[in-house]
Amino acid sequence: MRRRRRLPRILLNAATAVSVVLCVAMLALWIRSYGVADWLGYAGEDHAYWIAHSRGRLMGARVFAGAGSAGAWYAALRPGLELTDLGPLMLNTVLDQAGFILKFDDPCPDALLVKVQVPHWAAAGAMLLLPLGRLAVRRARTRARRAGHCPSCGYDLRATPARCPECGTVQARVTPP
Repeated sequence: MRRRRRLPRILLNAATAVSVVLCVAMLALWIRSYGVADWLGYAGEDHAYWIAHSRGRLMGARVFAGAGSAGAWYAALRPGLELTDLGPLMLNTVLDQAGFILKFDDPCPDALLVKVQVPHWAAAGAMLLLPLGRLAVRRARTRARRAGHCPSCGYDLRATPARCPECGTVQARVTPP
């Protein structure tokens, strides 16, 4: 039974570590974005992708085009890609003001351009959700152990400190009530 619990814990620890590393990388990109605008892209036969970051914002786009024309759109849009702003939507919403933008452009009959913009702070915050959740769970478990509760199920052990009547876990050491 101990072996079954080990693999999910290892995977969750690895996911938490990767999340922290990605958050730190996002914070570094956020700082870098105020000095340098970076751009990365790929063009296939009928689609093209690119991502960029500048002035505190991550931007991504995808071109859905007719067969063979995505490469031409990619080549034409790359030099003219405005990294400073994708432009707000027609509605002046709270999300627009916070820096979240989703735009659909129809530059010609056989192509569709989808643009997305997200602030760096939102991406970094999303990457911190898993580590902060794990920290909150760990603090709650530690607090429960110190307060005389069962480490397995959280049952109050003040009446029976040697063994948990709820789950049957034998306590390694008896904690005073």
